[in-house]
Amino acid sequence: MRKKLQKLQQRYQSLKPRERVIVVSGISMALGVVWFNLVFNSIAQKSAVNNTEIMTLQTTVATLRQQQATLVQQRNQDPNQAEKQRLQRTQEELAKLDAQLKEKLHTLIAPQQMASVLEAMLQQNAQLQLQRVQSMGVKPLLADNEEAEEGEEKPAATVEIYRHSLEIEFTGSYLATLAYLKALQALPWDFYWDAVRLEVDKYPNTRVVITVHTLSLREGWIGV
Repeated sequence: MRKKLQKLQQRYQSLKPRERVIVVSGISMALGVVWFNLVFNSIAQKSAVNNTEIMTLQTTVATLRQQQATLVQQRNQDPNQAEKQRLQRTQEELAKLDAQLKEKLHTLIAPQQMASVLEAMLQQNAQLQLQRVQSMGVKPLLADNEEAEEGEEKPAATVEIYRHSLEIEFTGSYLATLAYLKALQALPWDFYWDAVRLEVDKYPNTRVVITVHTLSLREGWIGV
């Protein structure tokens, strides 16, 4: 191993100054890309967990609302003290889950603010240049749930949650991009990270495309 290192050192010292700069730049870029991917994977895993929690809450709320409707109907058809107690317990649990769901949604950035906030944070970094901001559409959150088995009956979501997706593209150095990602993480609002694509144009400049989304109880379009 020592001989190999000595051989590499000799080859490096034999290079011209310009060639040495190219080699060092290439190694730095490779290490930067690896670090970039590790940072994004950590953010994406946290987003996936939070998204799953909200989807579970939404499904549970929908199921309880169906049970509530059934109990109300049974109470009207055949008044019974036991059914009244069951109905009360269901209503209390439903109110609790509704509060949990609204609390989680309250911490998320509003769809109409997401584009302007991401763009404003980007403009604070002179090393990054915005290329485009594009809305990726709106769809019900439960439409993304692919874990249910085929043919399994799903409860109707009486409290519908909508997923608002956005894509932002910019150019600049990967170090400036990392600083931008950290600045977004420090915002007082939350949103979910779906993907980050990093393409090297010419060292040290890169082209970055970030896809994110937020959730809300309204289907309104993102203000892009």
